Amino acid sequence: RAPGQQWLIKQFAITGDAVAKSYEFRLACEPLALTMPGFRRDTAALTSLRQSMEILSGMGEGSFDQKLFDRTDYDFHMLLARSCGNPFMSEALQTHHRRRRNSQPPMHVNAFRLIQSNAEHLRILEQIERGQFDLAADLLRVHIQLSHVERPRIAGRGVPVAFRIAG
Repeated sequence: RAPGQQWLIKQFAITGDAVAKSYEFRLACEPLALTMPGFRRDTAALTSLRQSMEILSGMGEGSFDQKLFDRTDYDFHMLLARSCGNPFMSEALQTHHRRRRNSQPPMHVNAFRLIQSNAEHLRILEQIERGQFDLAADLLRVHIQLSHVERPRIAGRGVPVAFRIAG
């Protein structure tokens, strides 16, 4: 809160370097959260997530619902943060995901990668349901790395190559 009736909003992960640091933070913390001694499975939340993920699994590239994916993706990562059993880790991850979600402008992402990401979420979820937290953490680590590598790159600031003026 700023003086008077003003608020200061910190910008978050808007530069390429900031996004890379965001992925570094997630890679260090999220898999660790799955292996915390106090990690607790929320069966009802896991079941609800599984239902959404299975709906997404039935969609092809042409009919893929990105809004449902975005909501499910956010819910998935927030559930992991809330479930870790360590209040400091939980708060840090939840704050990070909220800020990440609120700072990213809506963009269209290749449905093929989102379908892959949903499948990765399902595999992680299966291991959590089985109580295989170390395996789930390994799968989450790979998922975060793939998400970073496959993140859409902005080239030419929206101007197709064919329309650029040759200098």
